[in-house]
Amino acid sequence: MTWSVTVQVSRDESGAHHVYAVSDGDNKDDSLAAVQFVKDNFVRGRLTAMRVEPEAESERDFDTKLTRHRGFVRFTFFDVPGECLPPKADFAPIPLSYA
Repeated sequence: MTWSVTVQVSRDESGAHHVYAVSDGDNKDDSLAAVQFVKDNFVRGRLTAMRVEPEAESERDFDTKLTRHRGFVRFTFFDVPGECLPPKADFAPIPLSYA
């Protein structure tokens, strides 16, 4: 299993941490495992609003004949205990703001 992941984290004035992660892997399963690893390590019992569940796709470049396997996840978490809310859940109790 070989993968690499790029994680971008920003914090706003409400204390929300917005996380965006993209992975590259040897295959689709490795790419998915990479973004799942990010989710599991950032969320861990914190109040979290999932924007996009971990997902992966493979894309073939027909000019170079190379296949690229990429994973993706996006979520917002707070440094308070809580549950992980699924995408499209009612986020009303979570004070979200975007800078």
